Amino acid sequence: DGYNDTWKIRNIEFYPKNTIKIYNANSQLVKSLGEPTQPGGYKGDWDGKAENGGKLPNGVYYYVIDLNDGSAIVKGFLTILN
Repeated sequence: DGYNDTWKIRNIEFYPKNTIKIYNANSQLVKSLGEPTQPGGYKGDWDGKAENGGKLPNGVYYYVIDLNDGSAIVKGFLTILN
């Protein structure tokens, strides 16, 4: 439906060295965003796909955001519904 089809983090563009790791419920890394996979950091365009390009199954996923500027690492969760 075009609504919430990508994950957007407000003002992330002000932290060009950011890295984001996304894990499944079994603590397995399913997606890495930002350096070194995307020079310039994550820019707000993740569409819920895994490293191999396939859609991730419905469920809860956990993220770790490192702005790489000396500030605290941010952790949280998101839900994917296809």
